[in-house]
Amino acid sequence: MGKYKTLAENTLIFTICNFTSKILVFFMLPFYTIALSKEDFGVAELIMSTSMFLIPLLTLSMADGCMRFAIDKAYDNDKVFSIGFFVVSGGIILVACFLPLVRLFSITGEYMFFFFLFYVLQSYNILFGHFVRGIGKVRIVGISGVVMSFSAVILNILLLFVFKWGLRGYMISFIVAFAIADLILFFGAHLNHYIKFHFERKLAKEILSYSVPLVPNSLSWWFNDAANRYIIGYYCSVGDVGLYSASSRLPSIVNTFRSIFIQAWQLSTITEYDKKDSNGFFSNIYRAYHFFIIVLVSFCIVFSKLLSSFLLSNEFFEAWIFTPFLFLGVLFGALVAFYSPTYLAHKKTKRLLVSTIIGALIAVGGNFLLVPKIGVIGSAVMSAVSYFVIYIFLHIDSMKYIIYRTVYVRYYLSYAIIAIQTIAITFFNVSPLSVGPISCFVFLFLLNRKDVVLYIELINTIINNRKNGKKSQISNQG
Repeated sequence: MGKYKTLAENTLIFTICNFTSKILVFFMLPFYTIALSKEDFGVAELIMSTSMFLIPLLTLSMADGCMRFAIDKAYDNDKVFSIGFFVVSGGIILVACFLPLVRLFSITGEYMFFFFLFYVLQSYNILFGHFVRGIGKVRIVGISGVVMSFSAVILNILLLFVFKWGLRGYMISFIVAFAIADLILFFGAHLNHYIKFHFERKLAKEILSYSVPLVPNSLSWWFNDAANRYIIGYYCSVGDVGLYSASSRLPSIVNTFRSIFIQAWQLSTITEYDKKDSNGFFSNIYRAYHFFIIVLVSFCIVFSKLLSSFLLSNEFFEAWIFTPFLFLGVLFGALVAFYSPTYLAHKKTKRLLVSTIIGALIAVGGNFLLVPKIGVIGSAVMSAVSYFVIYIFLHIDSMKYIIYRTVYVRYYLSYAIIAIQTIAITFFNVSPLSVGPISCFVFLFLLNRKDVVLYIELINTIINNRKNGKKSQISNQG
């Protein structure tokens, strides 16, 4: 039963280190929408989205490979990190050589330089963070995240509201924050000691055979999440890109909880794998996670308009109507994230690739079809649809690797309830705080009430494990 304790402790570490900082950035949204115009917000989003497109492509997803092989004690971590470091550095050199080509992504003038710095610092940040997690120094990753977020917030306030540098100040804030976080990761985990100038080809080939299939997988995620910005910009305007980007920040509250837990879950999946789930560990965690996500998403949809009134300025407030479908997409994205570590543990990254390519094709094709006809809301709809398709694929396919003992009929009924909530608010002008959406939330909670009992049992299990562990330590001391 110590596996529950380990998962709880890792989740607590990531929560303490990440939650405050992520929430802090989340509540900066109203300040961004006051200080920046829709067009500025749209340009910033294009810069960041372009960086996220190129990172997996030019780094060959080495960060994921380094983390997976660092966890495995059979490999030399010095050699693992050195391979990752030199591959990522090579990608940076390529970006420097072909920097003028980023004009194809509507990034011009001084923003090309900002883009390059953002790419460099984010590439190293992802590599350092993944490797440091792989060698078990999760606290350093958390500390770097906290410092980065606080640095970004302080610099944003200073550069946006004191010096009034607008978009330039917004980008500089995040560039400096990433630089600080990279230094903390590099020197805090003593990564300089891991860099060796001996490149072992056999190991590099093995890591690449794991990481390269993740490149199209990551690009497919990008097409799911970010390509719609360019389609909106083409058919609508850069201002509409800014509106959509602002509205997509609201569901980040769900993504915050998801990312914190999944970081811990990924470690548990690799170390505690059991296909038959003989002791019910994986099934219990899945049920608890599923209950939390669906209830949180339904609750956020009910309060989506009210939340938008606090977080979006007048110029951006109209974007609240996109949020119900974005929350629905985040729901299925969170469930997909739960399955993904299973494939990483088995090094079956090609199966992830198949699912995300299918989702990307649906997302991009649907955007080209719906955005010209119904506008930006079409992109939000396709976000939910594509993530649902990926979820169905992984749900069925993952049974080859692990069997979850749960009641799926109840789960699909829950999705239907949330979909009704979403459609009623978006297309039938039903107020989110009216009887209908609130009744859906209450019914959803009652439908899944058995999982509340499971939560209590899991908490009691963790508490008892801690007590028994302390008693064991006392007896050993005696």
